[in-house]
Amino acid sequence: MFAAVADTITERGPHRWTLDEIAERVGLTGPALGFRFGSKRKLLIAFAADQPAATADRFHRITTNAQSARAAIIDSLTALTASMTTQAEVANNVAMLGLDLADAELRAYAAEQAGVIKTALASTIRSTAPDGDSAEGDAAAAAEYIYVVWSGALIAWAIAGRGTISEAVGRALDQCLDHLDID
Repeated sequence: MFAAVADTITERGPHRWTLDEIAERVGLTGPALGFRFGSKRKLLIAFAADQPAATADRFHRITTNAQSARAAIIDSLTALTASMTTQAEVANNVAMLGLDLADAELRAYAAEQAGVIKTALASTIRSTAPDGDSAEGDAAAAAEYIYVVWSGALIAWAIAGRGTISEAVGRALDQCLDHLDID
């Protein structure tokens, strides 16, 4: 069900959908979904509450099979943007971020999800560094830098729209990882 919510937000934004639309995507009726969640906001809260764990699971699956820290970082972060292929879809997700920032409960889950991403990045960096090369603080600082570059690359691509979002994000992350000397 939460995949349907994510897809709908990407396609239509956080405001231009109904419980009936989500219900249809998952084979339920609007009243059944309304009974389960009570309102569109409560469905968004449940969706947001699920995202930190879902993001951690996605990172774990990708990093477990990665050949290097660089591949793990790039593959994980580009996977988080894989559903967005147009500037309008990025705009719809930015609109969702706006809703997250305006609502204290949603904001808390957005912050938790960002923390999950940064923790996973730092863990990936630490796991591949030679002993003693990457202190805890250094890995956390590098993770923060990578997160900022990734976030900025999404917005920069949405403005410029050259190539695909995966290519643009991948290039930005490659340059960032070169700067941080992460292989």
